[in-house]
Amino acid sequence: MFDDIIKHEKDLLATLQAIKELVEEHNIFHLKGMMDQIDKLIEKSVITVNGLELLKKGEIDGEINKPTT
Repeated sequence: MFDDIIKHEKDLLATLQAIKELVEEHNIFHLKGMMDQIDKLIEKSVITVNGLELLKKGEIDGEINKPTT
């Protein structure tokens, strides 16, 4: 199941990157205003994929599961 989550997040990242490339390549004016939001989503997705892969490898300790009190 954990592998499925990583795969889905990688698929999302690839889709976001493809949308960005298409907007830039074809100069889709109506979507240019969304580029900042797309960039933020790409950045968050990259962080998520990297974090999930580190967690899967056991390179992240229990920090994620610690209570925030």
